[in-house]
Amino acid sequence: MGNKKIIAILIGILFAICFIFGIVGLLESKKTPQVKPTKNYQVTYKYFLNDVEVSQMPVNPKQIVDEGSSVASSIEMNVEELYAFNTATCTNNVTYTWDSVNWKFTPSNTADSTCSLYFVTTYNVVKIEATNAKITTPSEIKVKRGEDAVIKITPNEGYEFEKASCSNNEVVDWDKDAKELIIRSITSETSCKASFAVSKFSVEVQVNMGNGSTKVEYEYGKAVEINTTPAEEYGNPEIACTNNQKASWKDNVLKIDKLTDNTKCTVTFTKLQSKTEYMATLNVGDNGTIISGANPTKVLAGGSINWNIRVAEGYKPDDITCRGGNGDIKPSDNDYIITLKNVVEDAECSIIYKQGE
Repeated sequence: MGNKKIIAILIGILFAICFIFGIVGLLESKKTPQVKPTKNYQVTYKYFLNDVEVSQMPVNPKQIVDEGSSVASSIEMNVEELYAFNTATCTNNVTYTWDSVNWKFTPSNTADSTCSLYFVTTYNVVKIEATNAKITTPSEIKVKRGEDAVIKITPNEGYEFEKASCSNNEVVDWDKDAKELIIRSITSETSCKASFAVSKFSVEVQVNMGNGSTKVEYEYGKAVEINTTPAEEYGNPEIACTNNQKASWKDNVLKIDKLTDNTKCTVTFTKLQSKTEYMATLNVGDNGTIISGANPTKVLAGGSINWNIRVAEGYKPDDITCRGGNGDIKPSDNDYIITLKNVVEDAECSIIYKQGE
């Protein structure tokens, strides 16, 4: 009987303790606010690459190696990553975070939303075509986003840059000295066409003692022919052209066989020796003797003739008068030189003497 009594007392004590803790728990539960379970909001995703919608998120390629680790694919190891996250927009004022290391997009759990994620290509392919020229760098290259594409192009001989156009209205410049086509600030796949046209050069001709001075334009490699006429009694031109251009003259035509540069040619005609002949006579009188030079003699129009005379003792030439030319007297040792210049018709000269002092 004693044991049963003890057991009954213990059971009663345990019951009282559980009752007390139950009441305490109930009181505490009334103090703590109820937490509603988190709602799973629905998020719809859209992906865009270079502003063009794609079916899935662009992901930089990886290559799986030993024990599940990964590295950049061998194709892309030397060009960094292919894609970059640009921005995102979500409806219903949902905000987001982007983890570029783990390539993870996390929207705030505040409402149902549609999130559009925008990616761009890190590198873009640029293709170039050229007419009448040789592309000396690869005609297809990869260019980092935002940087310029530089394409080396050598025009065919005699050709020069005409124009270039690219897709996406890219800005294009031509560096004539470096022979480079520069496509500015690449942001997408780009195709360009460059055309080169035959060069045109100016030919300026200045004619002295004649007619035909002009300035014209000819294409590279063309033969140049320009009428150049000498003045009367002129011909046999002296020709000088700049930039190593070679010219000739025949039948009143200046000719350059193959034009390869801008040039200025100066054509100077020289006075021709007249073929008209006149008779020249020197009258020496009784006090002089001609010791050299034919008398009378023939002289070309515009030409001159010399006589050497000896004067009688006690006399010397005092003056000379001429018709049809200009006369001159100069002493020469004990003799005198008589010169008749600029003969324009049959000429005759007479010496006037005076007695020596």
